[in-house]
Amino acid sequence: MVTKLHAVLNNGEEFVRYLLVPMFESVSHENMSKLIVAPLAIPAPLAENGGEHNDVDLYSSSNDGYDRKPAGWSTFYNMFMTAGTLQPTLDMLSKVLGPSDEIPTYVGDGALYGVHPQLGCSAAPCIYRPLTLGSRQFCDICRTSILSTYYSCAMCMQEVCPRCFAEWDDSCTDTRIIDPNTQEYEGPKRYNINSCKRMLRSGRCQFSASHKRQQFIRVSQFVRKDVERMREKLKQVLSFEHMSPNIDCGGILGEEDLRHFHTKRAQIHQRTRRTYAHEPWELPVIYVDPDELTTEEFSRLWRGGEVVVVRGLLPLLDSTLWKPDWWIKKFGFEMVNVLDCNRDAEPVGEWPLRDFYRLFDGEDSYAHMFDESMEEASGWKQNKQRVKKSILKLKDWPPAEDFQTRLPDHFARFMDALPFPEYTQRAGAFNLANQLPPEFLPPDLGPKMYCAYGSSDGEGGVGTTNLHCDMADAVNIMAYAAPQYLRAHGIEVPGLWTRKDDGGDMTAVDGHADKSPTGAAVWDIYTPEAVANLREYIRETQYSGDTTGDPIHDQGTFLTYPMRKEIYERYGSAGGSCYRIYQNPGDAVFVPAGCAHQVCNYASAVKIAMDFVSPERVEHCRRLTSEFRQLKNSHPRNHDLLQLNSIMWWTFAGRQDLQTKSKKNSS
Repeated sequence: MVTKLHAVLNNGEEFVRYLLVPMFESVSHENMSKLIVAPLAIPAPLAENGGEHNDVDLYSSSNDGYDRKPAGWSTFYNMFMTAGTLQPTLDMLSKVLGPSDEIPTYVGDGALYGVHPQLGCSAAPCIYRPLTLGSRQFCDICRTSILSTYYSCAMCMQEVCPRCFAEWDDSCTDTRIIDPNTQEYEGPKRYNINSCKRMLRSGRCQFSASHKRQQFIRVSQFVRKDVERMREKLKQVLSFEHMSPNIDCGGILGEEDLRHFHTKRAQIHQRTRRTYAHEPWELPVIYVDPDELTTEEFSRLWRGGEVVVVRGLLPLLDSTLWKPDWWIKKFGFEMVNVLDCNRDAEPVGEWPLRDFYRLFDGEDSYAHMFDESMEEASGWKQNKQRVKKSILKLKDWPPAEDFQTRLPDHFARFMDALPFPEYTQRAGAFNLANQLPPEFLPPDLGPKMYCAYGSSDGEGGVGTTNLHCDMADAVNIMAYAAPQYLRAHGIEVPGLWTRKDDGGDMTAVDGHADKSPTGAAVWDIYTPEAVANLREYIRETQYSGDTTGDPIHDQGTFLTYPMRKEIYERYGSAGGSCYRIYQNPGDAVFVPAGCAHQVCNYASAVKIAMDFVSPERVEHCRRLTSEFRQLKNSHPRNHDLLQLNSIMWWTFAGRQDLQTKSKKNSS
């Protein structure tokens, strides 16, 4: 099957037919030039002047003209919400691909090697090169993923994305002589370092003293007509832009639906304010039960960037699977990398997982699972001292293997517990990450586990996870928290601790009478509008004049209470406010893409996180991708693991099962 698929990809016509065909099956075989521009299937009630929808009927029939949950609505909704984000990508591709009447030169994989450099990027025709399956293609300069079009050195085949190539001019070429013995440059640098700093990272060409623009040739996996036809589809989608205030993932909300939604949101906000005390800079959070919000209502909140917390999910998770004794018993001798929050999350070293969890509940309650005679040889005494003076955590565990493969029972429970599965599940209709065909290695969006001991967010506190931005939307569910902490603070969580466990005696709650808000963990989530202010504040107060890093993406700062207060006083409610979330076992915290956030575990806790790409937040994902691109190549956030441009393209082109298609062709 793989051989057949490669045979399809090595033929230009077949590539267009099988990789660029939209979601429509009724396109004629004969007219290859019209494959991309098949009429967009427009939902009947949305079409103006009797718009055509001959290829696919997106709506199932109903008495009022459309169904509230129409078949295929998700396809149109995803395209509608992401059209503006795709537009710059199409503009960039059109600019690089050249005039519409240019005929591309078709070559097989590997045929670029040895193309004469005198052809140059302007004189040579655009080279068509089929996609290479089973790998990710990144720019060698900025580490951003390459969608379809790039520049390649005709001598050493270094690949440069259009953005880096546009920023480059030959004035940044280092013309120094290279010592043949050391292969190092001799003498001072000879270039204008301000002209194109990023290109300097690429080093010299393998076959010449340095790279020059004229030795790069244009390479593309699409032709210009493909892009222009995709642009036509984009225009059709954007023609419905006037409906955007009322459009939702389940259909079009009428006035009565909107009134009901706004009333419900006001009631939830009011209830939240009564339950949780707040500081002046804290924004209202939506706390709901699992069935309290419909997917359509979540969509409207999410589009506005509101933070949502869904409570009561612990029964679906099965709390016994996440307790320390389970991990000690099943994976106790597995070596894990342990980090110390007290030392900026520096690695402590490799420990047996059982040593990490032994004091997780604040006391040696799992001593019966250990052989005391082996403690000296196992190094437990040293590790025990480290636990007591540190704030330890495991990040992204398991680190290398797929969560589903390594922990199938935990994976199944977690997926069952995920709220709004249309967004959060791997195959969710509104999770754009699944639009990227598996042959192109979609990004690893989780789930991953985060296990950490309790910390503090007061003055001098270090928290658990420093301020940062995720590359996409995220949902984080707490599956376990130390029962001793829950008991001490009167937080009842069935399956971990309730007052019935102490005989229903109120005095058994360690005399706790403080009804101030608390949780096993607390989150501070800042809106995208506040991120620039956070950068400015951290750079002025924490960086000591250093301007080379990024205060957010470096993940080196935790904002304590005095710092959060100062940010509010400096920037006001519009630029210094944040969402303050109290998370307990069974709570799922939704973090919109583009929001800077930090976490502090008050109790030792186990959490599971999953990323997803919602159509409502793709523009923020694009901004983050652009910011990651500006980081140093050595920065851990520099690589474009999300591949957003590719996701956007396939959202519009329509994802097909390529192996099925190739099987049809061979038959």
